[in-house]
Amino acid sequence: MNSMTLTITLFIALLTYSAQATAQTFESQIRQVNLLELYTSEGCHSCPWADAWLSKRRSKPGLWKTFVPVGFHVDYWDYLGWGDVLSDSDYSQRQRSLASRWPKPSVYTPGFILNANEFRVSQVKLLTKLGPPAGKLTASGNGSRSFKVEFKPTKDAGSYRLFSSLLTLGTRTNVKSGENKGKVLKHDFGVCKFDVRPLQKIKGRYYATVKLKNCKNPKFTKKAKAAAFWVSAGKGVTPIQAVGGYLK
Repeated sequence: MNSMTLTITLFIALLTYSAQATAQTFESQIRQVNLLELYTSEGCHSCPWADAWLSKRRSKPGLWKTFVPVGFHVDYWDYLGWGDVLSDSDYSQRQRSLASRWPKPSVYTPGFILNANEFRVSQVKLLTKLGPPAGKLTASGNGSRSFKVEFKPTKDAGSYRLFSSLLTLGTRTNVKSGENKGKVLKHDFGVCKFDVRPLQKIKGRYYATVKLKNCKNPKFTKKAKAAAFWVSAGKGVTPIQAVGGYLK
């Protein structure tokens, strides 16, 4: 083997190793993994404790295995004097869509929702328990935060939607006005990019490709170190399976 051939061979091997090192796969259990959603706002004086409680889930058993946490910052409190830079009207609309199913369809912050139902932190033991058989959800990344998602349902509902979120970890905000003026707020699992799309059916399984490269607000992209995926049947918003994990 001459030096040129050796150089090319080593280069190809290096590229292959690099691709393998950065590729990753998130795979759910067959039984339903819980989706825990927090609806919060930096303009809400009663929200910081809920943000802190969600942050503590990073060190709790079951993270990514029995529950997947996501923090949606709503925009309906921005008028109070502080515009939450993580907030988005799409997140507020999701909360309204979920609440429309409840006996009292009102939205509020902080608001925890577990599998589309209102949740209280006193029910924390629910996070360690898997739900009924739902199917396997797999998200395979290629190292560039482009994911191929596959869902193999236990019982086929005929059509599904995929919800994907890029999540920030360890963000800090010095709040200079509004109800939390003077506070430094820390957030984990904060949604900074949200994508919804239908899954395509091929031979009894459902597929989609989604890119989660950058946050909607680019200032948070360096803190985007986790991702979450979940599916709902038809055009509904109730999650039936979820998966997620830390990004390499």
